[in-house]
Amino acid sequence: LARLLAAVPTNLPTIDPVLAALVFAAIASLAVHAENRLAFLRAHVAHPLVRLLSANLDPPIIRLGTVVFELVGTIANLSIDPEDSFYFRQTGVAAPLVKLLIANTNLLANPVAAERFLTACHNISADPVNKASFGPEVAAPIVRLLKATPDLFAINPIVAAVFLGVIANLSTPGDSVGVAFGRAGVALPLARLLTTARPDLPHHQLRSGAGAPQGMRQPAD
Repeated sequence: LARLLAAVPTNLPTIDPVLAALVFAAIASLAVHAENRLAFLRAHVAHPLVRLLSANLDPPIIRLGTVVFELVGTIANLSIDPEDSFYFRQTGVAAPLVKLLIANTNLLANPVAAERFLTACHNISADPVNKASFGPEVAAPIVRLLKATPDLFAINPIVAAVFLGVIANLSTPGDSVGVAFGRAGVALPLARLLTTARPDLPHHQLRSGAGAPQGMRQPAD
């Protein structure tokens, strides 16, 4: 599978979106298990995945059932543990993720797509080198999403927890991204979000820099 992924042309999602989606879904499903995940990463699947993602962002909208959706889910599943995201260093993965984040202004209205995309962002940003690649421009679209869905915890606590994990990973105090969050006005919408949090939300879902708040579901779920 890794050799197949490395050999496909970057326009495969356009030429044969069904085949591309099947390849991504197969890798994502297998990558749920730690041994398979490490085998894929050691077989250098990270670079061709990011190459395919970067080449197929027109339009940069994540929709259920699209190839981009399956591809983002594959990246999320391949970076579940903190050490996994190490393999995405030097791939340029942050740039297409930020582009998707900026374009998908209504992302949180689609809970399945939101969970997969935000989990990918959370897992990748758990690595400090990858986290630094996101840059200050990531703050404004995140704050816009917060402002648009102040009752997210009441609607979908799992997505809300992953979303908070993304903010926690990216907003190191004092650095340029942390400053950008402050300038974007993160405090008020974040406070409003937390007022809707359920008191029984498991604390382990809110870890920072420690892999996915929960394991990704298989793509067929």
